[in-house]
Amino acid sequence: MATPTSWNPLALQLLADTCLRDRYQLWFFYYPTAQPIALSALQLREALDEAYRVYQVKQPMVLVGHSMGGILSRAQVSRLDLAQAEAIVPGVGSLPEDSPVRRALIFSPRQDVSRVVFLFTPHQGSQLASWNLSLWVSRLLRLPEWVRGGISEALDAIGHDPAGRFPNSIRDLAPSSPFLQALSEILLQLIVFIIELAPPVLARSDAKMAPEGPSEVPRIAIAHLV
Repeated sequence: MATPTSWNPLALQLLADTCLRDRYQLWFFYYPTAQPIALSALQLREALDEAYRVYQVKQPMVLVGHSMGGILSRAQVSRLDLAQAEAIVPGVGSLPEDSPVRRALIFSPRQDVSRVVFLFTPHQGSQLASWNLSLWVSRLLRLPEWVRGGISEALDAIGHDPAGRFPNSIRDLAPSSPFLQALSEILLQLIVFIIELAPPVLARSDAKMAPEGPSEVPRIAIAHLV
């Protein structure tokens, strides 16, 4: 798991580039990696809303997401409607509008993002999350009581039992995750850059069509390599 200081070398290198320094301001979002991915994406959405309000930002932003952070970034430029949310958590539509579970699963794409960069992001989940060791580790995760209590109250209200297991990031990263499956089927409507390790790919997409590409990210078209 990355820590805030892990990104210091990269931040210093980026700020050393005068072109980037003159055109961009770096913001970092830190979140508990154990909590459900949809909840982390909601918290990022709220943090961006607050930053835009406080600092009165006028320019569109570029989101750069590494690993699970890429999934959080993808959620910022995607739309999940009520029907899709009901397929993930049946009964979520009956929750109050301000319920964190409802707001984490029903959302619209941000209009203040110009492009997204995905760094080694498991858009379709990771088989590692399904391994026995990963499942064992997931049982050891303990979320803060305010997070666990809020989610439990909402799920109890609609009688939803996630197979007797409380949601967390490891279970959410499994290829069978309903949230990841729904998110990966959404056609993105902005410029996307994809950087991966195997095979080494730096790809740019205009996201206007949806064939399978070297990134294996569904619903994103690889327009050309740059």
